Amino acid sequence: MHKRSWRWAFCAALLATALAAASLPASAKGFDFPELATGFSHAAQSVASNTAGHEAVSGIFSRAAVGSVGRRPQAVPPAPHAGFTPSASATRAAREKLATALADVQPATNRAMILRELNSGVLQAEFSRLLRSRRMTPHDMADVMTTFLVITWEVASGVDSRPFAAGYGALRNALRAEMAVDPDWKALDSAQKQEAAETMTVLAMLALATRETLVLQEDAARQQQLRAQVRDAVQAFGIDLDQVQFTDAGFVPAKAS
Repeated sequence: MHKRSWRWAFCAALLATALAAASLPASAKGFDFPELATGFSHAAQSVASNTAGHEAVSGIFSRAAVGSVGRRPQAVPPAPHAGFTPSASATRAAREKLATALADVQPATNRAMILRELNSGVLQAEFSRLLRSRRMTPHDMADVMTTFLVITWEVASGVDSRPFAAGYGALRNALRAEMAVDPDWKALDSAQKQEAAETMTVLAMLALATRETLVLQEDAARQQQLRAQVRDAVQAFGIDLDQVQFTDAGFVPAKAS
């Protein structure tokens, strides 16, 4: 039986409740979770293709996630090119693109309402809380990318990542090592990194909130659809989640069944 992280499940349940009050239809609060279960991949791929620096992010992801485990560094200091300085203009640009992509897959939901929910900061605050629980920061791309990838893997696989606590550090080390030597990554400016971070933050938390909403609704069919949608979405970031599994060593090739 697949297990889910109680910490993330609890967080997502609270998040889903905050975003979709029982007295209102889901779309009235900006997110129609049943629609997101079938349109998540399209929205993610749409916004990713329109995000500056996406190719550099995908390259780092693909090499860090499937690299040779035995050759991975045991400890890597924070990468000087991993951080970014938040700016209002980068936040606005990212949220505008996300609102457009999410509105495309939620035809009954007003784009302005989606943008208002994104600007409320609820999703971002919950993501930051998860990062802090792992002693990470939302302004370090290695931390953001680690958490995004583990969350999406957990949603797509239904497997609890909690037993593999050391895996967070291992994956972050792998990401840091790639960032330190990749010229395309080093060429990204602060605004481009922030836009990528905002995109991954929102997508990860919407995946969690959608999952928990469907669990509460006992909608097994859409839960299965969501898992497939998240797997497809993450392929746009350079990773086939069916081919990897999360362990104390980070991500390793999945064992043949």
